[in-house]
Amino acid sequence: MRDYRAAIEAGFARFGFFVADNPVKTIAFSLAIVFALALSLPKATIDASTEGFFLPDDPAIVEYNAFRDAYGRDEKAILAIGPADIFTPQTIEKIRRVHKKFEEKTPYLDEVTSLINARNTRGEGDTLIVEDLFETMPQTQAEWEALKRRALNDEFYKNLLISEDGRYSAIIVSTLAFASQSDNADLLSEFDAPQSAQNESADRVYLTDAQNSEVVEAVRAIVKEENSAELPIIMAGSPVITDSLKRSMSKDIQTFMRILLVVVAVVLFIMFRRISGVIYPLLVSILALLSAMGLMAFLDVSIKIPTQVLPSLLLAVGVGAAVHLIAIFYREIDAGKNRREAISNAMGHSGLAIVMTVLTTMIGIGSFAFARVAPIADLGRFAAFGVFMSLFLTIVALPAALALTPVKARAQNLSSLADRILLKIADFAVSKAKIITIVSALLIAISIALITKLQLSHYPINWFPKDSEVYRSSTLLDKVMKGSASVEVVIDFNQTNALYDPFILLTLDKALNKAQTFESEGYFVGKAFGLSAIVKEINRALNENDERFYSIPTDRDLIAQELLLFSNSGSDDLEEITDSRFSQTRVSHKIPFGDAMKEKPILDRLQAHYKAEFSEANISVTGLIALMVRMMYEAIHSMAFSYVSAIASISVMMILLLASVRFGLLSMAPNLAPILVGMAIMVLLDIPFDLFMMLVGSIIIGLAVDDTIHFMHNFRRYYNEFGDAKEATRRTFLTTGRAMCVTTVVMSCGFFTYLFATMTNIVSFGFIAGACIILALLADLLLAPALMTLFVKSQKRSLR
Repeated sequence: MRDYRAAIEAGFARFGFFVADNPVKTIAFSLAIVFALALSLPKATIDASTEGFFLPDDPAIVEYNAFRDAYGRDEKAILAIGPADIFTPQTIEKIRRVHKKFEEKTPYLDEVTSLINARNTRGEGDTLIVEDLFETMPQTQAEWEALKRRALNDEFYKNLLISEDGRYSAIIVSTLAFASQSDNADLLSEFDAPQSAQNESADRVYLTDAQNSEVVEAVRAIVKEENSAELPIIMAGSPVITDSLKRSMSKDIQTFMRILLVVVAVVLFIMFRRISGVIYPLLVSILALLSAMGLMAFLDVSIKIPTQVLPSLLLAVGVGAAVHLIAIFYREIDAGKNRREAISNAMGHSGLAIVMTVLTTMIGIGSFAFARVAPIADLGRFAAFGVFMSLFLTIVALPAALALTPVKARAQNLSSLADRILLKIADFAVSKAKIITIVSALLIAISIALITKLQLSHYPINWFPKDSEVYRSSTLLDKVMKGSASVEVVIDFNQTNALYDPFILLTLDKALNKAQTFESEGYFVGKAFGLSAIVKEINRALNENDERFYSIPTDRDLIAQELLLFSNSGSDDLEEITDSRFSQTRVSHKIPFGDAMKEKPILDRLQAHYKAEFSEANISVTGLIALMVRMMYEAIHSMAFSYVSAIASISVMMILLLASVRFGLLSMAPNLAPILVGMAIMVLLDIPFDLFMMLVGSIIIGLAVDDTIHFMHNFRRYYNEFGDAKEATRRTFLTTGRAMCVTTVVMSCGFFTYLFATMTNIVSFGFIAGACIILALLADLLLAPALMTLFVKSQKRSLR
C-alpha cells in the first residue's frame, strides 16, 4: 500500500511538471469547460412552492395532481378586512370595490369569493333561486340588521367569509390550476370525471411558481392601494407565503455572496499576504459555482428552498481545496524553489490528500442525491458536481495560473505566532492524550442522550421574523378565521349517482360535524364543508325557506331533483365539490397554516374517521398541508439513508487511504463527534430539527473529514519518517495546520453568513453548521492527535 500511495504521489508530481510546462493550453481548456456550462445561467429560476419538493412519480404529488385535475387549485390567497362593523354601507362598499379590482387585475384568475357574491340560496314558490348575497343592497337600517343576522347565522359563511364575531370579512382569490386555462374554457371540462379531466390536462402545465408570484404581486398592489387605518386589510394564504419565501431567498442569496466574498478575501490576505493567494482560490470557487449553477439551469432545475445554500457552500468548499495547494506552493517558493519545482512538489505533497478530501466531500453531500425529496436530491447532485469542478480547477487550472504568476520568495519565519500556537496545541494533545480522549467520550455520550429529545418540525410561517407582515397577517388570519390552509378529503364510491343516496349524505353530514371537533397539540379543524351543506340549503329553500327543513331529504329521487335544479340555477358550485357522475365528492377542512409535524395527527384522524364512516369507499387525504407532512417523512427516511451511506462510504475511503482498518475507523471519531455535539446544541437552544437541520449531518461530515484527511495523511508520513507521535504531530501542524485553520475559518464564515438571512430557519442552519465546522477543527487539533498517540503506542510499529 505504501508503494501504491508513493506511486500516486509521484504521478501528481509529474502532472505538476506537465501543467507548469503547458499553462496557457491548460487554462484555455479549463475555461472552455466552465464557459460551456455557464452559458445557461440566464435561464436560472427560483421555485419556493411545496410541489417543488416532490419527485414527479411520488405518490403524494400524483394524488395531489389528480385532485387538481378534478377540482382545481386548492391554494388560495385570502384577504381579511377588519376589525370593523362589517355590515355597514361603508365597509360593504370597500369590500365590493376591492372584490371588483381583484376580478379586473388578477392574472390567471379563476374566481373571487366574498360576501358580495356569496351564495344565497332561496326559494320563491316552486322556483329555486341561487343568487349573490348582495344581489340588491339593503336600503334601510332594518334591512341591514336583518341581513347581518342572516349572514352570522349561516353556517356556510361562518369562518369562511366572515369571522364568528362578525368583525372580519374574508375575500378569497382562487386561481386557475393550469396556466393554459382561459376564462373562455369549456366549463364542462372542469365538471368532468377525474379520469377524463386528467387525460384532458395531460398536455397542460400547472400554474408555475413564477406565475404564482405574478398573482401575488397583483393582489399585493391592490391591497396597498386600498389599505387604510380605518379598514385595514391583511393578506395571507399559501400563495402569499410561497411568494414571500421566494423573495427572501432571492434577497438572501445575494447578501450571502457579498458578505462571504469579503470575509474570504480578508482571511486569505491575512494568511498569504499575496494578491495571488486571494484571487486564485476565489476564482476557483466562483468558476466551480458558475459551472454547477449553469448545469442546473441547462437541465431546467430551479433553485428551491434547500438548494439556496449551494452558492455559499461551493464558495467555501472551493476555497478550502485551493488553500492547501497554494500553502505548500508558497512554502516551496520561500524555500528557494522555482515555480516549476514548487508546483510539482506541492502537487506531489498535497495532490492525493486534496483528491481524497474532495471525494469524501462529494460522498457526504452526494449522499443526498438518492433522496425522495426533490430539492435535497438536487442539492446532492449539483453540489457534488460543483465540488468536483472545484477539484478539477484546483489540480488543473490553479497550478497553471501559478506557473504564469511571478511570485517572490520571502524569508521563512519559523517562529511565527501562528506556528508557536500550533506547536503548543500539538504538545498538549500528545501529552494529555488520555484526558482528551476520556473528556471527548463523555461529551459524545452526553450529546447522544440529548439528541433523543430533538423535536421534528416543518413550520414555514415560523421561518419569518415575528414582526414581518407575512407572519403577523398569517397568524392573525388563522386566529380570526379559524385557519388559512386546507386539508382536502376525496371520497370515491366508484358508483354512478352514489351521492344521491340519502344515507350517504346523512353520514357525510354527520362526519363533517364530527370533523370540526378534531383538535391536537393546539391545532384544530376550524371548518369542514362539502356537498351535504348544499343539499340542506336547497331543501330549505324549496320548502319556503323554513329553517326546519335545513336537513337532508330522505328520498333519493328528491335529492337528485334538487341537485338538478341547483345545477340549472346558474351556480357552478357543484363543479368544485363533486364529479359529473356524482360518484365522488370533495370535503374541505380549514386548519391553521402551522407546523406540519404537529398537524399530522389531525390528518391521520381525518383519514381514519372518513374510512370508518365510508368503509366501502376509497378515501384520499391531500392538499398543501398533506403534502408538507408527506415531504417531512420522506425527508426523514432520506436523511437516515444519507447519514448511513455517507458515514459508511467515507469510512471505507479512510481505511483505503490510511491502509488500516483500525486506523481508518479511528479517524472517523473526530468527524462524527462535531455532528453529535452540534445536534445536542440544537436541543439546548430549542432549535427544531427541520428540513434544513437534517442537511447538517451529511454536509458537515463531508466537509469535516477534509482536515482529518490532511492531518492523518501527513501524520502517517512523518510518523513513518521519525517514529515519534509528538514529532509527527508537530511537523503535521507546521505543514498543514495553518491551512486547516484557514479552511475552517473560510467554511465556518460561509455558514455564518446565513446569520444575516431573513428567515430564522436559515439563521439556525448557518449557526449550527458553522459551529460544527469549528468543533471539527478542535477535534482535528486535539482529539485526532490524542487518538493517534494512543493508537501508535498500542501498535508499536510504523503506519504503512
